[in-house]
Amino acid sequence: MPAPDPARLRSAVDAVLAAARSGDTAALRSLLDPDAVLRADPGAARRGVRPAHGAPAVARALAARAATARPALVDGAPGLLAAPSAIYVFTAPAGPITSVDVLADPSHLSHRTIAVPA
Repeated sequence: MPAPDPARLRSAVDAVLAAARSGDTAALRSLLDPDAVLRADPGAARRGVRPAHGAPAVARALAARAATARPALVDGAPGLLAAPSAIYVFTAPAGPITSVDVLADPSHLSHRTIAVPA
């Protein structure tokens, strides 16, 4: 698997955030692999985040939930921070985003380093 490119991932995460804020699901779909998945840990599931599979379903989920998030570094990689205490972790090894993990369970968050750029 190719090493992730932080600059490319930052650009993709920024584009996700812009598209989510404008409600542009077509733009979100264009950033996702056709077989993209969105996973939710137990804490995120308790907040209503549901797993999704396929670019259209993941795009709808991101449009509904990520619009109020803000850019963050999650373990040094570009991601999103959503209130209250949820993070979006993106995987895009060599092209479009292949997965999004929404983590909100305190046991998962306690093992992550989260920084919000100034």
